[in-house]
Amino acid sequence: MHPRLKAKIPKMLEWRRAYADWYVWMDSSVRLKENIDIPHEIIKIANGKPLCLFRHTRLSSIQEEAVAIQQAISQGVDYHIRRYSGEPLIDQVKSYLNDKSFSDTKLFQMTFFAYHKSAAPLMQEWFLHNCIWSIEDQISFPYVLNKSGLQYSCFEGNALNNNIFTWDWKLRERNLSASK
Repeated sequence: MHPRLKAKIPKMLEWRRAYADWYVWMDSSVRLKENIDIPHEIIKIANGKPLCLFRHTRLSSIQEEAVAIQQAISQGVDYHIRRYSGEPLIDQVKSYLNDKSFSDTKLFQMTFFAYHKSAAPLMQEWFLHNCIWSIEDQISFPYVLNKSGLQYSCFEGNALNNNIFTWDWKLRERNLSASK
């Protein structure tokens, strides 16, 4: 199993190991803002729905995401080359778009999200799509979310500007350098 796929296990399957009502994922370079009551924020934003998500900061579809990644690879962007070279992103998107019940109108930033234990089947399916297709989880998530029929709420703002977290860019840059 590829190390990046292994990293998806706690992100998507933590409910298999630890029992809780809610699970929160945040990338390693995310830093919570001071005095934020995460459980309160999540329950408030969820408003009875089992998922709390951030919309993508720039793009609005999986097709746009795949094109942006392919362009970055063709332009020689090292970050994208290391992460996505050899991944069947275009075939994955084509497969999803061939499903007439799927409308490619949503894209989420999967940097920080929360889900209720009742969303565990969605998380399992999401992990399977990362195993079958690509480890670019932002592409598979809208598709499996659509297929699940689960309702969701969106956090205010986006992953770059919100009231919950900031980025530890130095840590992120250090992690990127270490992965070279």
